[in-house]
Amino acid sequence: MDWRKEIETDLSKVRSTDTLGDLVKAISNSKRNLFPVVDEYNILEGVVSLDEVRSVMFNRDLYNTIFVKDLMTIPPSYIDMKENIETVMETFRKTGAWNLPVLNNGYYVGFISKSRIYTTYRELLIQFSEE
Repeated sequence: MDWRKEIETDLSKVRSTDTLGDLVKAISNSKRNLFPVVDEYNILEGVVSLDEVRSVMFNRDLYNTIFVKDLMTIPPSYIDMKENIETVMETFRKTGAWNLPVLNNGYYVGFISKSRIYTTYRELLIQFSEE
């Protein structure tokens, strides 16, 4: 199974210098709940989770005083594009994470979801069992 085909690249990227107001705009235009924080070179700096900003996102008084860098967290790990599926799953197991960023030579590529890998794996098992 080539896990790289399961990388999700449709997440809205934000910058650490963006304001809460900028982040709320990104949230309103996205169907996702994770927002990678990258620099001008597309290097991952952190991640903002919708769950972590809910408490402040409806307070317009904070839109220009809180910045993404104040809200972002560092992911527990990342997956390198060169990793094999065994290493990817071991990283998920060790971190307990369900979503991890994928990097290629240090540059942000997207996110990989443990549930998406499991779904694809199940589909492959069904396909092979029917043959």
